[in-house]
Amino acid sequence: MNDNRKQFLKFFWINTIVMLLMFALHLLSIVLFPSGPISRMTPYSILFFSIFNLLFFYIKRWLYQSKDSKFINLFLIFNSVKMVLFIAIIAVYAYFFHDDAINFAIGFFICYAVFTTVLVRSFNRLQKVR
Repeated sequence: MNDNRKQFLKFFWINTIVMLLMFALHLLSIVLFPSGPISRMTPYSILFFSIFNLLFFYIKRWLYQSKDSKFINLFLIFNSVKMVLFIAIIAVYAYFFHDDAINFAIGFFICYAVFTTVLVRSFNRLQKVR
């Protein structure tokens, strides 16, 4: 099996396990706090970040194989676009759903923090192998 494919499959399974754990924590929080401040969009945020993480890992692997200066430039551009996209998602949701905006933003940020940690740790491990 190709090394890139093997690395992607390993990340896929790690990402899937984290996604399932996040869903389980979400369900647990609903059971423990039935009228708590949990956004109804949290499961969609978990799914969004899981899929986005897989895409971003694939793109990072592709960028990493290019020249160093090209990698740095494209990496910075891609991260900037990603941050603008995330801010835009929160802003649009807050504009249309005022009552759930804060809960959505908190859930979105938690998902962002968890999945970004998984992505960074996995990518750092790949760089140490090289």
